[in-house]
Amino acid sequence: MRHRTSRTLSLARRILVAALVAVAGWARAQTTEEASALYLSGQLDQLIAQGETSLRQNDEQPILHLLVGRAYADQHRFNKAVPHLEKSSQVPPGPDGVRAWSLGYLGLAYYYTDHPDQARTALAACVALNSTPNATRYAQRRLQAYQLTPFFAEWKVVETAHLRLHFQSPEQVPALAQYAADRERAYQSIEATFPVPAAKKIDFYVWNNTADSRPVVQRNLGFAVPEYLLVNARQNQTRGHELAHVLVQHSLSPTHHSQLINEGVAV
Repeated sequence: MRHRTSRTLSLARRILVAALVAVAGWARAQTTEEASALYLSGQLDQLIAQGETSLRQNDEQPILHLLVGRAYADQHRFNKAVPHLEKSSQVPPGPDGVRAWSLGYLGLAYYYTDHPDQARTALAACVALNSTPNATRYAQRRLQAYQLTPFFAEWKVVETAHLRLHFQSPEQVPALAQYAADRERAYQSIEATFPVPAAKKIDFYVWNNTADSRPVVQRNLGFAVPEYLLVNARQNQTRGHELAHVLVQHSLSPTHHSQLINEGVAV
């Protein structure tokens, strides 16, 4: 599961590290600079090991908490990232952006640990701070991509073991519980062939029609966004088609994508 291209990731790292090093106190400059250098060079395991050791000796290092938390997040070890990002997000807001970036990454980590309400709160708080343009844009993009904007706040939510279904107009869906159960069975049938590691539930948005969805998600229905474990579907769409795209992506992690193969598997 990749969240950005290597070029974009490198640029984001440099923006973050430049801001953090600029505000590091003299007494902690060496630790912060070492951690920053490791982060920029992609030596995340070493950064985590050294950072955890330093934090056990002195837990009051918000910049180091942020760097370690971000390193865990880059490795998709989101449960490990959360405590560090929660710690660094407690600093007072300021022009250094430590609090803002912590909230932004915390929204990412909460989302992938299946806490969408906390993800929404953290990302919205980052936007409200408006501390740095880059942090604000990062949080805004996440809110849109994860469909955590106010537009969806009033949608009816029905949860199953592996799905979180969001209904635009639940009164238009006959037998709502049966509809959800049918999609859960489709998930389990596909997952038997393409097993996936434990992760967040798939957010499955059930729209009335494409005319309603296109201005919001900028695409025609239906489609999956495997990276975000997210599906947007029509009410009458085939039960497992888009779910298959998500499960295959996370089960096989293909490095090359063929539309013919992808659609063939999902049929």
